[in-house]
Amino acid sequence: MKRRLSAAARAGLSGDLTTQIDQFGYRVHMYNDIPILLADYNNLNQRIIRFNEFGPAGAGGGAVCSSIYIASFRDGYVTGIQNGGIEVEDLGDLKTLPMHRTRVEWLVGLAVQHGRAISRIWGITDAPVTL
Repeated sequence: MKRRLSAAARAGLSGDLTTQIDQFGYRVHMYNDIPILLADYNNLNQRIIRFNEFGPAGAGGGAVCSSIYIASFRDGYVTGIQNGGIEVEDLGDLKTLPMHRTRVEWLVGLAVQHGRAISRIWGITDAPVTL
């Protein structure tokens, strides 16, 4: 998906799709000045969202589609929550290795506060972006 968006931005097909460099030097795709965050691979290097969903009629048949998920992190939409604060416990040095252990516990989550805070665009095929 990332390559398809990059190609659309270079070809001028994207309208409001631009690319900017963030504070860490990475390219970030933006749609109408809203960052597009990618969830390509997990920690086992497996694709998180594949093209294995059934799409609308005329999308090629079979499980060849994917989805794009959109979230608004404005006040009152999607927000981070926590239960209490961060708890830190010093477990001390290990006797068998030159290692010091610390346990950090922080119970966090996300809260969706508005019915239109998160949405899904489905039926996306692995094809070039066109108008």
